[in-house]
Amino acid sequence: MSVIITGGAGFIGSHLAEKLVSDGFDVICIDNFNGDYDSSLKERNIAHLSGNRGFNLINSDLTDINGLMSCLAGMEADTVIHLAAKTNPVLSMRLPGEYVTHNVSSTANILDVSNNLGADRFIMASSSSVYGCSSLPSKEDDPTNPQSPYALSKLLCEILCKSHNVLHGTSMSILRLFTVYGPRQRPDMAIHKFVSLIERGLPVEVYGDGSSSRDYTYVDDAVHGIICAMKRRGFGIFNIGSGKRTNIMDMVSLIEKSAGKRAVIRKVPMKSGDIKHTIADIGKARKELGYSPKTCISEGVSEFVKWYRRDML
Repeated sequence: MSVIITGGAGFIGSHLAEKLVSDGFDVICIDNFNGDYDSSLKERNIAHLSGNRGFNLINSDLTDINGLMSCLAGMEADTVIHLAAKTNPVLSMRLPGEYVTHNVSSTANILDVSNNLGADRFIMASSSSVYGCSSLPSKEDDPTNPQSPYALSKLLCEILCKSHNVLHGTSMSILRLFTVYGPRQRPDMAIHKFVSLIERGLPVEVYGDGSSSRDYTYVDDAVHGIICAMKRRGFGIFNIGSGKRTNIMDMVSLIEKSAGKRAVIRKVPMKSGDIKHTIADIGKARKELGYSPKTCISEGVSEFVKWYRRDML
């Protein structure tokens, strides 16, 4: 079976590619290496896959539909997994047009490509941010209330996917991912930043009073959720999370314990567009996908610290 992964050199994409190649899939990884962080980190993410017969890397920009079609000419794919996106909610507040235009056009283009290649399954990585300040835990049928251009772009992409399903009958799974973390996490994300600062003895900025919380999802569990969705037919929206939440100060304490170092805390105001609490109701994903997260937060943080010291110092 052949699988296309957009953003396949990124954080989640590289873990997914690694798992699928090891399971015997032929993986076509599409990435333009022009994200919001150093492209050399992406190159490192997939270096161990280079030369593998089951792995094909295509350097292409999803917003360039003609270039994309040219790169994929003559290829076939059974499943397309769309992970590529601009993903920084805070930066999207300063660059709203760029974020919305890029993410929506990329999704529209890869949907067209998917249809042209004859793929019968499409999986899109959406975000818990589409819920905004909703009731907790968030359920898939809750009203959406995006608080940033990034969140809005993800909701618009969901609508595009639903329209594509109606028009073409492609099996479509939209996965609303809740704060994925783990080895290879982007440097701009909280756990990576916290570990980096604590290791160097620099102040850790904690927004608000430190009581804000997130449903942290270990990357292996996110990959598990995606693979579960590959087996499903029809249209569906699913939360992929741990079903538990951890506040910021508790997260800092877990990092301190794993790193064996004390953090220097600096309290700063909450950022515009930031959501105070997130937690997923994962009952639907458990029932319909067979999704079952395995990694507790303490174990996941410990694994991240080990990776950081091995690969980033």
